[in-house]
Amino acid sequence: MCNIIRRCGLKKAVLVILIAIALTFSFSFFGTDNVAYAEETPAPNGTYRAAADVVVYTLIRSGGAPVERALFTIPATYYFEITDFYDNAYYVTYNDSDDEYYIKPEANFVALTDKDTGTLGGFSVELELASDSTFSRRNGTRITDEAVTAASTTSISFMGFGKNAADIDCAYVSYNNASYGYIPVSALKIKGTETMLADYEIDLHPNYRVTPSDNTGDAKPGDTDNEKLIRTILIIGIVVPALIIMFLLFKPAKKSRYDYDRNRSLDTGASPYDRPRSRYRDDYYDDRRQPPPPRGGRDYDDEDDYYNRRY
Repeated sequence: MCNIIRRCGLKKAVLVILIAIALTFSFSFFGTDNVAYAEETPAPNGTYRAAADVVVYTLIRSGGAPVERALFTIPATYYFEITDFYDNAYYVTYNDSDDEYYIKPEANFVALTDKDTGTLGGFSVELELASDSTFSRRNGTRITDEAVTAASTTSISFMGFGKNAADIDCAYVSYNNASYGYIPVSALKIKGTETMLADYEIDLHPNYRVTPSDNTGDAKPGDTDNEKLIRTILIIGIVVPALIIMFLLFKPAKKSRYDYDRNRSLDTGASPYDRPRSRYRDDYYDDRRQPPPPRGGRDYDDEDDYYNRRY
């Protein structure tokens, strides 16, 4: 700080400090988005939240040894519970189901914060068949297909999106409160409505939905594009002028023509702009070079008379 004041002067130093404060304030608009869990390895058992879509895996046998299979995704901002950790995997319970589900350590999940209050559950919505379809029922490490109709269905609870063995977009569901498996998305709609599941958008968990009173300024999963645009404009409006001011403060001053002419070497001859000052300067030095009067004490009328008699 002392170096800044010595180099720039007090006024410039104050401006630099104010600009630094403005820059710090502007970058505070970025917020702190949640990132993958890295606080502790392995994470302790308990409830955690998906910071982004988290893939749930299991082992499925298809004629040979069990192989890993992605079952479904937990939507962002919804919760699951870690129940165990072994073989480099977190075993979890989601929506009261723990049928050998596990997630990987690199999954994007975070521990609870002060904002994580109330019901900490996964996302679910009641569905119904829009048409007869196929239910790929999961039995342990095997999946078997069976036909389902509206007449044979009592309830379908959504768990997450995934794909069946034929790589068709499906919903992983709890079917008739008795088993879990896949039903193609194209055959499902939201219960009591005509909205197809394929057109349904999953909202954020209530803890992370934007409300009019939520004005903390931190980046949240529910921030709209307009809010992000406003923050970007504010940052640019603060940073760019600050950088311009700093450039002008430290920009080297150009030498004026007067300074250039005044400092020219005398060997090159005097500049026309320097003639008045050169004359006064020469008179000054001539006065300094004038010898003292002779010892006899005689004074001469002028310096020309003195020099003529001397030589």
